[in-house]
Amino acid sequence: MINAIIVDDEYMVGETLKNHIQNHITGITILSVINDVKNAKSTILKLAPDLVFLDIQMPGLNGFELLRSFEEINFDVIFTTAYTTYAIEAFKVHAFDYLLKPITIDELKTTVNRYYLKRRTYSDKQHITSFLEKIEHLSSKTERITIPEIGALTIIQTSDIICLKSDYGYTDVYCKDGSKITSSKPLKHFCEILKNNTKFCEIGKSNIVNLNYVTKYYNEGTIILENTIKISVPRRSRKTFLATLQQ
Repeated sequence: MINAIIVDDEYMVGETLKNHIQNHITGITILSVINDVKNAKSTILKLAPDLVFLDIQMPGLNGFELLRSFEEINFDVIFTTAYTTYAIEAFKVHAFDYLLKPITIDELKTTVNRYYLKRRTYSDKQHITSFLEKIEHLSSKTERITIPEIGALTIIQTSDIICLKSDYGYTDVYCKDGSKITSSKPLKHFCEILKNNTKFCEIGKSNIVNLNYVTKYYNEGTIILENTIKISVPRRSRKTFLATLQQ
């Protein structure tokens, strides 16, 4: 019997994965589902699982940073991610198992069976450090992003996003096709995910803009984006924004 922990900041995603495992996978017991990544390390050390299903894209402390915080990694890892093919090659080369979101039962079965065949513990710090350096470099080129909604996940190309706007604890994601997706996550969640993507610029505390869609900037601090979207740049941020825009 393999004891496992799920670490995912999205409550419904973690619970769905737990239910899939309990209902369709034999030989794995879920000890805990952790939604607050700040508690993940202490819980893992306390419960000493054999396996951790680890989300990568989490605000505050992502999955890679969590792994780096361990002096010794004496548990196996199956990553859960929305990364596309270019990054998946890094998983394969370094022999890590992964689940692509949204996670299906068939994909879960395939991944767990693959894990059973080559089960090992990645306590070699050099091996996992090499992997993290590779995958974090690739993550700066993130092509897709997972947008948590209430009761659903939408995965879209980052290149299709015009801007993201804060909306009282939620986030409105405006897309080039004219659609708007309202996420159940606050804007800071997306700031963390997109922080290494040079195409996106955070403006104040309320907006993230895809610089590729800026069509005009007025000196009084108004940005015009495609689809006639307007955003005001706070006075304190204008100089930095203009420097970024002209790079």
